[in-house]
Order: sequence, then structure tokens, then C-alpha cells
Amino acid sequence: MDRKVDILVVDDRIDGLIALEAVLNMPNINMVKAQSGREALALLDQYDFGVILLDVQMPEMDGFQTAEMIRKNEKYKLTPILFVTAINKDERYIFKGYEAGAVDYIFKPFEPQILRSKVNVFLDLFRKTQQLQDQTEQIRESERRERYLRLTELEVESLRRYRNLADAIPHMVWRAKGDGTLDYFNQGWVDYTGLSLEQSFGSGWQSMIQEEDLKKFLRVWMTAMSDGKSFEIECRIRNREGEARWFWVKAVSETNQSDQVVAWIGTCTDIHDRKMTELRLIEAEKEATAASVSKTSFLAHMSHEIRTPMNAILGFTELMLDPDQSPEERIECIHTVQRNGAQLLKLIDEILDISKVESGRLQIEKVEVNIANVLEDVRSLLQLQALDKNLDFKVNLATPVPRLVYSDSTRLRQILLNLVGNAIKFTHHGFVHLDVSWIEKMEDGSPNKLRFHISDSGFGINQTQVSNLF
Repeated sequence: MDRKVDILVVDDRIDGLIALEAVLNMPNINMVKAQSGREALALLDQYDFGVILLDVQMPEMDGFQTAEMIRKNEKYKLTPILFVTAINKDERYIFKGYEAGAVDYIFKPFEPQILRSKVNVFLDLFRKTQQLQDQTEQIRESERRERYLRLTELEVESLRRYRNLADAIPHMVWRAKGDGTLDYFNQGWVDYTGLSLEQSFGSGWQSMIQEEDLKKFLRVWMTAMSDGKSFEIECRIRNREGEARWFWVKAVSETNQSDQVVAWIGTCTDIHDRKMTELRLIEAEKEATAASVSKTSFLAHMSHEIRTPMNAILGFTELMLDPDQSPEERIECIHTVQRNGAQLLKLIDEILDISKVESGRLQIEKVEVNIANVLEDVRSLLQLQALDKNLDFKVNLATPVPRLVYSDSTRLRQILLNLVGNAIKFTHHGFVHLDVSWIEKMEDGSPNKLRFHISDSGFGINQTQVSNLF
């Protein structure tokens, strides 16, 4: 059954509308009525009129003006407009009607059969036009479906080629949705990890990433998803044997026309051998730097150690040149020079021992040491420096001390000379005292101890440097 066609009937008189409605009361027509030009114009966008019947004589806006306004609507440029009028049969008005866009005139009183015939002609024309438009749209829809089918076939073919290419390259390739859910892995991933595609989809792939690297990886990816930018990162991925190897992971985002990320394409490239080389180079550089620092520190300490006995040798040699010195004093000076010469020779031997420098430590001896001799060496070596600054320098035994103890005489002498020497160096007036005491074994089982207490009237040591003393 043919669908009804909307027709618009415009007349300011109710009796005129009723007359037209009576004549055009046909099953294939849906008649829409309007009593003014403005009311008619308001109905244009609500319907798709096939024919418009328009009265000429109307207040405010006559039929000619209404027809001109209707023709300005792109939708009704070709819609048939029939003027229905009882006056103005003069040719001038008829021409005016045609200029306004009318296709025919019907004069009142009209013959109903003639009116219906004319309307039916235009309705048939409208229906055929609609059929042509429907057929054209069907053809277009068919063409669209054919193009879509062809594009789908091309897409399937491209996808097949893409997967073959992804499986052929020596890298692991993966794809994820815009939200980060992985939905594709190439054969390289399956062969390396031993996981099936079903086991890898979703978040299953995460089980193959080293745990400490996975947190960093996810953090970087979350940042990339928030701004839609590509990213790259190094991480360790375990293979089917459980071995973790370093990979360079690079991912690029795919966006739609609205610049929204719809997918991620990523690759994993094995860089394990290069990474291991880099780590070895970094470790070697650290060791070289540590060795350099160790050498510098060792030489700095040795220069300080050398100056102390050297100053003593020079000082006591100068005293020996004094003609008023007694033979006993000169002999004592010679012994002091001899002891410091021996100490200096030991230090030189240590400097030449490169293996000690490279290892960052010196061999500690455990032999019998005469404490009185060590204390006398310290006193005699540093006394001249204290006298030059008018300092009260004393070495006191706060308690009885054993004559022999087990220790490293060279190291013990170095420590005391350094600490007491620094005390004298940084004390400009007043005193420097070295008090020695012996602490017997305590009830808690701790061993015997020999305690050296150095005090001075100088400005002291910065607390941040105390931990570096030894």
C-alpha cells in the first residue's frame, strides 16, 4: 500500500479550508491546514509536502509573498504550488503568481474532479520522485556495503600480512588496546616466554617481567597513557627456562581523528649482551675511581707520615750542631734521629708496596711492643713543635702500664703522631696532653685495653669529621 503524501492547504477562511478538505478527502492524502502565510511557513520543516495549495487573498501576508518565502527554503524549491483564488483572473496577476513560483491556478468555484485530477498528477510525480530517491539511496547503500566488504577483505589481508611480518622479525611484537589491555603477541613472544597467547592476554604477560622492573614499567606506561605519548624503557624478561634477559621495550600510540589513543604497538629487542657490557664498564669505572681515591688518600696520609719523622730528623740534627751541647745530649739526639730514620724507611717501604695501595688496606702486625719506647718516640718527635708554639706538652701515665703489649708498633706510632700532631698543629696557646691508662679485663669478659686520651686547649674537631678519624 502506498504511503500517504502530505499536502499543505493554506486559506484564511474556514469555509475555504472545509471545501478543499471535502474535495481532497482521499485515502492517499494527509492534508495539513494553515490559516495564514506565517503559519504555513512554520509547518515547512515539520512535514515533507508533495503539493501546496495556496489562497492568494490573505491578510498580513498574501499568497504571492508566501510563495516567494516558500521557494527560499532549499527543501521546497521544486515543490508544486497551486494558487486557489476567486478573483484576479487578469493575466497580470496570473503572471505574478507564476513569477512567485506557482505551477498552476485554480479559480473558485472550482470543479472538484478537475482539482482532484491536478492534485493527483502532482502527487504521482512526487511519489515517483520519492521512488527514484529511494532507489538511488538503495544503490548507494549497496555500493557502500560493497566498498565496506572490499575494505574488510583488504583489512583481513593486511592483518594477515602484518602478522606474518611480525612473526618473521627477530623481535617480540605486541599490541594493546587504548586502556592498556594486551590482545596480541607475535610468535617471537610465544617462543621466548613459553606462554600461550591465552596465557599472555590481559595481564598474564606481567608474570614474565622481573618484579622490580615491572613496577617501573607499569609506572612509565601509566604516565604515557595519561598524555598519549610513546615511551621506551629497559627491563628484564624471563624466558621459558627462567633466565632473565635485558630487553629494550618501545611502544608507540595509535590515535583516531580526535587524537584519542585507541591502541598501542610495541616491540621488545634483546639487548642483554650490550647491557652486561655496560654494567661491567660501569663497575670497572667505579673500581677505577675507588682505586684512584684510595691511592690519593694513601699518598696524602703517607706525605703526612713522612713529614713527622723528617721534621724530627731535621730538628735534632740542628740541635747536634749546637757547640754547647753535651756528649750525652748529642748521643740522645743521634738515637732519636736513628729511630726516626728507621721509621721513615718503613714508610718508604710501604709506599713502594703497590699491592697495599691497590687493595685499599695495609697489613696489621701483632707483635710485642714496648709502650715506653713508643711514648718516648712520640714525645721526642713532637716536643720541638710544641716548644715552637710555647705549648705545655706532656705525656702522662695515668695508671701503671705493662712494659710489653701485643700490637702493631708502626700503626700505633702513626696514630699517636697523627692525633697528637694535629692537636699541636691546631692549638695556638695553652696545652696538649697525652694520658695513657691500662684497663683490666672487665666482668663481662671484655679484653684488657690500653687507652690513650688526648686533650688540648684548641678549638676542637667538627662533629661531622669525628667519624672519619680512623
